Amino acid sequence: MQKKQCRGCGQEKGLDEFYKEKLGKFGRRSNCIECYNSKLSEAYYADHEKSKASAVKHSRAWRANNAEASRSVSRRNQIRHAKEIRQAVLKLLGEHCQLCREDDLRVLHIDHVHGGGCQARKESSSLDIWKSILIQPDGYRVLCANCNHLTRLAEIAPPKTKSAVYSQKHRLKLRLAATAKLGDCCAKCKNKNSNLFCIDHLFGNGRADRARFVNENQFFKDVVDNPWKYQLLCHNCNWIKRHERREVRQ
Repeated sequence: MQKKQCRGCGQEKGLDEFYKEKLGKFGRRSNCIECYNSKLSEAYYADHEKSKASAVKHSRAWRANNAEASRSVSRRNQIRHAKEIRQAVLKLLGEHCQLCREDDLRVLHIDHVHGGGCQARKESSSLDIWKSILIQPDGYRVLCANCNHLTRLAEIAPPKTKSAVYSQKHRLKLRLAATAKLGDCCAKCKNKNSNLFCIDHLFGNGRADRARFVNENQFFKDVVDNPWKYQLLCHNCNWIKRHERREVRQ
């Protein structure tokens, strides 16, 4: 491994411990990363207020001249910050489903123990909710996508009118016909719990495709007529696929 002597500390270090410099020896700076950062830090804090004002000035000028790149950097920072907060919340609540012990982070959801999660997400962003959990974690738990879905199903009130009962039975009949056409089991993990089935678009773009249909009954009929476009996945496998295809909203 090629090495270079640092002009600051005098030690010989590998080239990966030096910042790149086009005109430098071996294409690297003369000072190692540690010495270079230490030197910059000393210069910055020698006159903190002046350095801070200069940094703000140059930062504003760069953002004004590079609007698109600035938005891209800002978006990446927001995504990274959101991931860090979510990971901190999961670590605080336990990094596994509290019902089935599933520990794949891609399928874990933060659940409101006493319900009201949908309303809370309408009133506040996920990031604000996660930050509030770090302060007061009581009333929250971690569930996998499968257990979270089963919990929601258990909370749904039964239909009260005859027409609503008929509509529910008719919808269930069409759904069962669609899932039977697709094999009645998850295409990935072979889970056969029909309450966990998601009808997944094999080629993606499911949200836009579903918009073609007036209601879900028409969608189920299309599945029966064109099963080659779809597959059955449980909620956990569906979330894993969304992460693999980078379809998860940030």
